[in-house]
Amino acid sequence: MLIKTKKIAGQFLILFVVCTNLLFAQDEKSKKVAVVSISVNRTVDASLLSDDAVTTAAILKLVKDSTFNLKPVLDDFQKRFFDEFAKQLPFSVLDEKEVLNNPGYQNFKGDGIAHDDDSKARKFIDVFPIVPPGYKYITPDGGFGNKKNLDQNKVIALFPGIDGVMFIKLGYFLEPKMAIGGMGTAGLRAILEIIVYNKEGKHAFTIREGEFAKKTLGLVKGVPTLNTKDVLPMCIDATNRLFAELPKSLPKIIKKTAKKL
Repeated sequence: MLIKTKKIAGQFLILFVVCTNLLFAQDEKSKKVAVVSISVNRTVDASLLSDDAVTTAAILKLVKDSTFNLKPVLDDFQKRFFDEFAKQLPFSVLDEKEVLNNPGYQNFKGDGIAHDDDSKARKFIDVFPIVPPGYKYITPDGGFGNKKNLDQNKVIALFPGIDGVMFIKLGYFLEPKMAIGGMGTAGLRAILEIIVYNKEGKHAFTIREGEFAKKTLGLVKGVPTLNTKDVLPMCIDATNRLFAELPKSLPKIIKKTAKKL
């Protein structure tokens, strides 16, 4: 009789834990976050290698090359995020149509956006990140060196009832692999950054994950050899490797961040 009672008690404990976890998951999923910016950076960051004039000129030449087309990467990135990765997050993601069809969002002009009527910003439009049709490129918390920029607060006000806003960006970074006397190789890493602010406009959490492309670039006197036929395939390869790893790493990260929103 005692054994049977212990068995029943054990089963009840397991049931209680399962129900508690389910209720917690449902409670977390009841929270809703709007993706207000999703972008891919066209400027390959080489600051870990060199920031001299020669490297800067090489990067600008690459970015302005019409064949250096990252739009297919952006399209795939957008689709995979909403179809796959968003489902692993501990909260609901507002439907894209609710964001893009919001009149306030359509007319939004924050401090960290290059506006069509801003002649100064348009001079640098070639190096701005690309965004999907209808989206704004928004930089929270002092974008472009503007410490008073609080665009996350302004955009949150456009979506009453949500629990937070999300900024998603994909960028590419060159990092030294092996270098002796200015000669060697550099690796290209794709880095995904997901930044979430709560409804009070306070930073909730940041997820930052990256993966290297398989191939490397040569360094001559510390300057990477940059051309579209080499760099574009590496960007695509690094992105694919990153997306392949995310389903493995996201659950662990999410477990740590679930209570921060």
